[in-house]
Amino acid sequence: MDEPVESGDQPVENGLDAIVAKLNDDFDKRFRGLQSTLDRRDSEYRQMLEDAQIASLEPEEREQRQTSKLQQKLDAAERELEILNMREEYPEEVSLLTKLLKGKSLQDQLTLLASFRKVKAEEDSQGEPDEEQPTPVDRNNPPRKYEPSLADAATKMNKQLADKILADSGNEPGLLRRLRGG
Repeated sequence: MDEPVESGDQPVENGLDAIVAKLNDDFDKRFRGLQSTLDRRDSEYRQMLEDAQIASLEPEEREQRQTSKLQQKLDAAERELEILNMREEYPEEVSLLTKLLKGKSLQDQLTLLASFRKVKAEEDSQGEPDEEQPTPVDRNNPPRKYEPSLADAATKMNKQLADKILADSGNEPGLLRRLRGG
């Protein structure tokens, strides 16, 4: 293996990072090849085992096993057709569901689901405006006048607020005075 040459423009770390990245890529390729070989052999051995089991069965049991296999295939095809018919109403969800069903392992399915949620969250955050639009103002309506309420009086009573409440009430006698007739 060639050692990285240190130059003034490129530090040694970039050369090492490139070597490590290449080694990781090579390892990943070899691992995928090994995994596919193992998967192929596993399916071959499973088929051979099933053939040996079927050979030892009575003709009626063979027929029953074949019927159950065909029924399973029919059920799977009906389910797939049902999912595909829903594509018009739920296009994104159906594509996600088909990818989930094709996932080999639970890890693959969860990874796909997590990536879908992240993409969905990014789309939602990009689609929303950052600021809310203000309520339109009707210039024909006069602006509201501030009138103190009892809630204001209960929370922050001061001399100015008390004077404002008394001024707004006019010179009308209070409720108790009216009830007493005075």
